[in-house]
Amino acid sequence: MIENKNNTKQTTTVADSELSILAVTGHRPTELRGSIVGLDATVIDINGSSIRDRIRTIATDVRPALELRDPDVVILDCHELTGALVALLATRLSVPIVPRIVGDNWRGLKEDGINAARRRGDSAAQLRYNAGMQLNSFAYSHAAGFIVVSTDLRHTVAAKTGVSPDRIAVVPVPATQETYRSGTAARARETYDIQEESVLLTVTNLSFEAKLSGALTMIDEILPLLSADPDLAYVIAGDGPQHSELLSFLDRRVTDPKVRDRIYTPGFVDQVGDLYDLADAFVYVSYRDGYPNAVLEAQAAGLAVVANDAYGMREQITDGKTGFLIDPTTSGALRDRVETLLSDRKLRERLGEGAADRVRQENDPIVVSKQVASALERLV
Repeated sequence: MIENKNNTKQTTTVADSELSILAVTGHRPTELRGSIVGLDATVIDINGSSIRDRIRTIATDVRPALELRDPDVVILDCHELTGALVALLATRLSVPIVPRIVGDNWRGLKEDGINAARRRGDSAAQLRYNAGMQLNSFAYSHAAGFIVVSTDLRHTVAAKTGVSPDRIAVVPVPATQETYRSGTAARARETYDIQEESVLLTVTNLSFEAKLSGALTMIDEILPLLSADPDLAYVIAGDGPQHSELLSFLDRRVTDPKVRDRIYTPGFVDQVGDLYDLADAFVYVSYRDGYPNAVLEAQAAGLAVVANDAYGMREQITDGKTGFLIDPTTSGALRDRVETLLSDRKLRERLGEGAADRVRQENDPIVVSKQVASALERLV
């Protein structure tokens, strides 16, 4: 059973676990709920609009849930101040906590602090992010174990916390109904006025400079293909503080207006399923990631994916069977794979079908929830 703070429930039994779970999330609550389908779990979303709202939710919802429901374990899917506060409450009541980590929080805090200080000239920004690291350290030091979304993250968590790898369970991201949300290519063409026959797609989070760098790598590799084929379009969907930097780069880098007109940068896309339905192939290079949802969504939609051989992408893609893995530092590596896909429809379909089948087998919420239950039983 899953119950959120609004008392909606789901009652599909997926495991023989008798653990009572309290899950507190400030990050993609739908994803967390998809990881504990059918378990005896209460999910509280503290993702308020301000830190004050989050603290208020911890006081009004999390604390009573800990005191009255007396859970066997807390899944901590929030970090920094809110994570530390939940960890403090749970520790005082002798309830074990298991943080769920979906990205390199140490690197993220460090880079975000440095970048914020550089952009705004804010000397206090780095101090705030250093405080975030200390708060995470407090929460993690009280953990009974960890759940991470990829083997790469297991190595990172073990190195940063000193926790034995056998206390770190690898459980992938679930493919929720939102992941499978159907779309229509015709609506994408109408919405974004895309007339070209062939379409390459990237969906990325431009809140991070490391993901912007990946986008710039992809643009440099794909530009020769766009120049050679006037009926090829490239869509880069995603928003964030780095979106303006992406546009500035395109204005400087792409000198042919006919080519520039075929690079679409719509920013945030509500009906992203329309773009997945329109695209012929999906391209993804990122220099900072855990287990990217964008790749999971593209695979669920049956797209062949070309991605850099790093992070969780190594677990999402079997080279030559469910997509292609490339070294982005090798000039032409990405371009060659994309060109191969564009010229061979049967290969695209075979890789896309293999990717969709992998998602059904490995990322089904029931499968993921059983892995979470097993991990919690072992760790707690």
